[in-house]
Parts: sequence; C-alpha cells; structure tokens
Amino acid sequence: MRRNWVRAFLASSACLLCTGAFAVTLDFEGMNDLDPIQNFYNGGLSGGGAGAGPAYGITFSADAITVKDSDQGGSALGNFANEPSPDHVMSFLQNGGVTLNRTGGFTSALSFYYSAFAVPGSVSIFAGPNGTGATLATQPLAITPVGAGDPTGDFSTFALVNVPFVGIAQSAVFSGTNNEIAFDNVGLTLVPEPSGIVASLLVVAGLAASRRRLIG
Repeated sequence: MRRNWVRAFLASSACLLCTGAFAVTLDFEGMNDLDPIQNFYNGGLSGGGAGAGPAYGITFSADAITVKDSDQGGSALGNFANEPSPDHVMSFLQNGGVTLNRTGGFTSALSFYYSAFAVPGSVSIFAGPNGTGATLATQPLAITPVGAGDPTGDFSTFALVNVPFVGIAQSAVFSGTNNEIAFDNVGLTLVPEPSGIVASLLVVAGLAASRRRLIG
C-alpha cells in the first residue's frame, strides 16, 4: 500500500510540474510613447513610470521601448498600422536589438506579430539569460508587405510567427535594424516559480500522509 502512495505522489508531482506552466501575452499597452519597458512585466514600472504592470517575472533590456501609433497621438516614429492590439508596439532605436529575460524560464514556443517593410530581422531563443547558453531556436523574419494604413502607417502588415523549441529558455533576443522593425502580442508559456511548485508538492505530500494514516 505504501508503494502505491509513493507512486501516486510521484505521478502527482510530475503532473504539477507539467500543468503549472501558464500562457501570457505581452501587448505593450499601459505604457507611454517611447517608454523603456524595463520592469513593467516584472510587477514594476516602465522607464517612464507607467505601472505597476503584471508580475510575470519578465524584464527587457534598456533599449526595448513602446511606440505609440502616430494616428493615435504618438510621435512620428509611430509609423505603423493594423497592430494586433492598438495602440502600442515594441521596437528599438539603437544597438540593433533587445532582449527579453525571465529567470524562471519559459517553455514550448515563443509567438509574436512583427512588421518590417524595408529590412528583415530575426529572433533567437536561449537557454541562459541575456542571450547566453545554448541556442534553442532561431527564426529569420522576412520583409513584410506594405498594406493599407489606418489611415496612415508604412509598417502596416503584422505577420504572426510561432517559434517552437525544446527545453526551458531564459531569454529571447529580437534583432534587426534600428527603428525598422516592430513587435506586438508576444506570447510565452511561463514555467511556474520554484516557490509555487514546492508549495503544491507539500500539499500533495500532506494529503498522501493523511490518507496513509486513515487506512492504517
């Protein structure tokens, strides 16, 4: 009987580790125009003081900014249209790219929309933080067509990309030419924080111990 409870505990533990992951979407709303994202998705503030944002454990490198659609009151840099979640997107103005980090990790796939009507880009996913460790996946991003604005905007076609990978990643690097590519609705499946896993396993262990006492 004891062996059966050990098996049940191990099965429950594995189930918790699998099902504890949860999906989130970063739509870059709630921040200001030309606002460094920084800690907004780590339960903190953007560089411009917006927030606090959702506590996803996600941070961005210093060059990652939100840009507001110029048709909705943003600066001239907001030369885009038909973004999946109006009115902001993510872009960068220097250093040729930005990094998304999550120490707790994310798994399965990275999805997003992007627009790049003049120069292509790429996205790479890494096992370590800040673009370090093993490369889990790399996806080239082709030039996107120019379509109708809303009413204006040259970056007017946002293509959906899904990048699957095996393992647990801690960072993704979005690369391209400065001010020539925009991203929106970045989707990730987050690995649960260790403290949450431990708490869940303790509950399972407690239930198993109680059941064992009841049946002698």
